[in-house]
Amino acid sequence: MFELNWDIFYHTFYLTEENKRTHNSNEASYSIKGSWDHNLEYENIKNNLSFLKDHTVLDIGCQEGFFTFLFDDFGADVTSMDCYDKITRRFAWKLFNYEGKFIHENIYQLADNSYDTYDYVWLSDVLVHLENPLYALENIRKVANKGILLAIDACPDITPIESIWKDYNQKNKALPLMYQPITNDEESIYFWLIPSETVISILGRFFNDPRMIFSYDTGGNRKVNVFLADVNNNFKEKVFLEIDWLKQD
Repeated sequence: MFELNWDIFYHTFYLTEENKRTHNSNEASYSIKGSWDHNLEYENIKNNLSFLKDHTVLDIGCQEGFFTFLFDDFGADVTSMDCYDKITRRFAWKLFNYEGKFIHENIYQLADNSYDTYDYVWLSDVLVHLENPLYALENIRKVANKGILLAIDACPDITPIESIWKDYNQKNKALPLMYQPITNDEESIYFWLIPSETVISILGRFFNDPRMIFSYDTGGNRKVNVFLADVNNNFKEKVFLEIDWLKQD
């Protein structure tokens, strides 16, 4: 199989000679190699999210559109959204002859009443990189009719700041978000350490019955947990605690 190893791609795609997408590398004539390969877990993800069929879904942080294509494959009405209108997305959509709906927008602008609402909002590997993740969740709540699906890297429950976690948890019955700076060659990247208990806690501020529904592997010892929470129609504005943005520089 011929491999195009392009660092600018986020998602990995396998293609047949006719440029048709396939999730089986044995059927592929060539591949576009991205940073992450979800194809081995395609059936696992599809089986656990099949309830999205015939529902409207907003895919936030779509990148080239791996999950957009997946949801479309099993009959969801998908709208893709990203804060970047990347040339890699436009290239992939043209290559696959996909004519979907795309919104070029920042997640913090979702509260604008000009935007549609959707049955479910899918948020994959986005929350951990946002400067203000709780404000983003509040905005998502305003455009979700049924619920939110949050895919987030599994994080060890024991961290170098374990004493802070335990002390805060004993006093407040919840865990804070913990900020860790990561710097690449161009910029500092927000990266929040959010163990599963914390995800449940913060989702519970905006939604009903938050729970982890399944996990999938992406290779490279990376595991992703997927959480589902239902829309809370009785939600009242809540005050965010300063420690929610505790930064350890």
